[in-house]
Amino acid sequence: YVTWGQAQTMMYLKVSVSDFLTVFAARTRSFFWERRPGYALATAFVIASAASTLLAIFWPTAFNDINNVSAYKSGGINMIMAPLSTNPYAVITIWVYCLIWF
Repeated sequence: YVTWGQAQTMMYLKVSVSDFLTVFAARTRSFFWERRPGYALATAFVIASAASTLLAIFWPTAFNDINNVSAYKSGGINMIMAPLSTNPYAVITIWVYCLIWF
């Protein structure tokens, strides 16, 4: 099963991966594989996707319950994202799902 915090982390990873894949599809008028992406775009994709995936796997619990009264009038925000390190197939499933729908 998946906890609520892991579900939030899964949604973060899905949005992150699928949004970057959309850039590949939107940059051409025809099929995305007909033109090779530039080095800058390919490098940005690799770095951003790797960073998002690693953050999803090893989400630091220090990021949860950010309390900064001066920034948030309600006294802070409650992010209960949980790392996906206990559910290793979740990351693979999200990547496969995004690539299938891409």
